[in-house]
Amino acid sequence: MQRVRAFLQRKVDKLFDSFDVLATAGQQSVAQQLTPGPRPQQQEQKKGPAPNRNAQTKPPDGVSSLCGLPALAVPCGFNADGLPMAIQFIGRAGNDHAVIAAARMFQGLTDWHKKHPVIL
Repeated sequence: MQRVRAFLQRKVDKLFDSFDVLATAGQQSVAQQLTPGPRPQQQEQKKGPAPNRNAQTKPPDGVSSLCGLPALAVPCGFNADGLPMAIQFIGRAGNDHAVIAAARMFQGLTDWHKKHPVIL
Protein backbone atom coordinates (compact mmCIF):
# COMPACT_ATOMS: atom_id res chain seq x y z
CA MET A 1 0.00 0.00 0.00
CA GLN A 2 2.85 2.42 0.82
CA ARG A 3 4.33 1.89 -2.67
CA VAL A 4 1.00 2.79 -4.24
CA ARG A 5 0.75 5.87 -2.02
CA ALA A 6 4.30 7.00 -2.92
CA PHE A 7 3.54 6.45 -6.63
CA LEU A 8 0.34 8.53 -6.38
CA GLN A 9 2.12 11.27 -4.43
CA ARG A 10 4.72 11.62 -7.21
CA LYS A 11 2.06 11.70 -9.95
CA VAL A 12 -0.13 14.23 -8.14
CA ASP A 13 2.87 16.40 -7.27
CA LYS A 14 3.67 16.67 -11.01
CA LEU A 15 0.11 17.88 -11.58
CA PHE A 16 0.86 20.88 -9.38
CA ASP A 17 3.65 21.90 -11.74
CA SER A 18 0.81 23.16 -13.97
CA PHE A 19 -1.78 24.19 -11.36
CA ASP A 20 -1.51 26.04 -8.06
CA VAL A 21 -4.80 24.71 -6.70
CA LEU A 22 -7.41 22.22 -7.89
CA ALA A 23 -11.14 22.83 -7.42
CA THR A 24 -13.45 19.85 -7.09
CA ALA A 25 -16.75 18.87 -5.53
CA GLY A 26 -16.67 19.10 -1.75
CA GLN A 27 -18.64 15.87 -1.32
CA GLN A 28 -20.09 13.19 -3.52
CA SER A 29 -23.63 14.43 -2.75
CA VAL A 30 -25.46 17.32 -1.12
CA ALA A 31 -26.21 17.47 2.59
CA GLN A 32 -29.08 15.43 3.98
CA GLN A 33 -32.34 17.15 4.88
CA LEU A 34 -32.75 17.88 8.59
CA THR A 35 -36.11 16.94 10.03
CA PRO A 36 -37.52 17.53 13.51
CA GLY A 37 -38.32 14.66 15.81
CA PRO A 38 -36.53 11.98 17.77
CA ARG A 39 -33.12 10.87 16.63
CA PRO A 40 -33.02 7.47 15.00
CA GLN A 41 -31.26 4.78 17.00
CA GLN A 42 -27.65 4.45 16.02
CA GLN A 43 -27.23 1.35 13.90
CA GLU A 44 -24.74 -1.21 15.11
CA GLN A 45 -21.56 -1.13 13.06
CA LYS A 46 -21.08 -4.23 10.94
CA LYS A 47 -17.72 -5.85 11.40
CA GLY A 48 -15.61 -7.01 8.52
CA PRO A 49 -14.12 -5.41 5.43
CA ALA A 50 -15.67 -2.26 4.00
CA PRO A 51 -17.82 -2.78 0.92
CA ASN A 52 -16.03 -2.38 -2.39
CA ARG A 53 -17.09 0.90 -4.04
CA ASN A 54 -16.44 1.76 -7.64
CA ALA A 55 -14.66 4.99 -8.61
CA GLN A 56 -17.93 6.81 -9.32
CA THR A 57 -19.15 6.47 -5.73
CA LYS A 58 -15.91 7.33 -3.91
CA PRO A 59 -15.60 10.72 -2.24
CA PRO A 60 -13.83 13.34 -4.40
CA ASP A 61 -11.24 13.96 -1.70
CA GLY A 62 -9.89 10.40 -1.82
CA VAL A 63 -6.66 11.35 -3.60
CA SER A 64 -6.01 14.35 -1.36
CA SER A 65 -6.51 12.23 1.75
CA LEU A 66 -4.37 9.38 0.46
CA CYS A 67 -1.56 11.73 -0.61
CA GLY A 68 -1.74 13.96 2.47
CA LEU A 69 -2.60 17.10 0.51
CA PRO A 70 -4.09 20.23 2.08
CA ALA A 71 -7.75 20.67 1.21
CA LEU A 72 -10.51 23.04 2.26
CA ALA A 73 -14.24 22.93 1.43
CA VAL A 74 -16.48 26.01 1.42
CA PRO A 75 -20.18 26.50 0.54
CA CYS A 76 -20.91 27.08 -3.15
CA GLY A 77 -24.67 26.95 -3.51
CA PHE A 78 -27.83 24.93 -3.05
CA ASN A 79 -29.41 22.20 -5.14
CA ALA A 80 -33.00 22.30 -6.44
CA ASP A 81 -34.25 21.02 -3.07
CA GLY A 82 -32.46 23.82 -1.20
CA LEU A 83 -29.74 21.58 0.26
CA PRO A 84 -26.21 23.00 0.52
CA MET A 85 -23.30 22.01 -1.71
CA ALA A 86 -19.57 22.68 -1.31
CA ILE A 87 -16.53 23.27 -3.47
CA GLN A 88 -13.19 21.91 -2.32
CA PHE A 89 -9.79 23.42 -3.03
CA ILE A 90 -6.79 21.06 -3.01
CA GLY A 91 -3.14 22.13 -3.08
CA ARG A 92 0.36 20.72 -3.33
CA ALA A 93 1.69 19.06 -0.18
CA GLY A 94 2.98 21.78 2.15
CA ASN A 95 1.24 24.59 0.26
CA ASP A 96 -1.63 25.17 2.69
CA HIS A 97 -1.45 28.91 2.04
CA ALA A 98 -2.49 28.53 -1.61
CA VAL A 99 -5.53 26.47 -0.60
CA ILE A 100 -6.60 29.00 2.02
CA ALA A 101 -6.02 31.89 -0.41
CA ALA A 102 -8.15 30.19 -3.11
CA ALA A 103 -11.01 29.55 -0.67
CA ARG A 104 -10.77 33.08 0.66
CA MET A 105 -10.81 34.53 -2.88
CA PHE A 106 -13.85 32.40 -3.77
CA GLN A 107 -15.68 33.63 -0.68
CA GLY A 108 -14.69 37.20 -1.50
CA LEU A 109 -16.37 36.86 -4.91
CA THR A 110 -19.49 35.03 -3.70
CA ASP A 111 -21.79 35.17 -0.70
CA TRP A 112 -22.69 31.49 -0.38
CA HIS A 113 -20.95 31.29 3.01
CA LYS A 114 -23.45 33.85 4.35
CA LYS A 115 -26.57 31.91 3.28
CA HIS A 116 -28.29 29.16 5.23
CA PRO A 117 -30.63 26.37 4.11
CA VAL A 118 -34.23 26.32 5.28
CA ILE A 119 -34.64 23.93 8.20
CA LEU A 120 -38.05 22.29 8.27
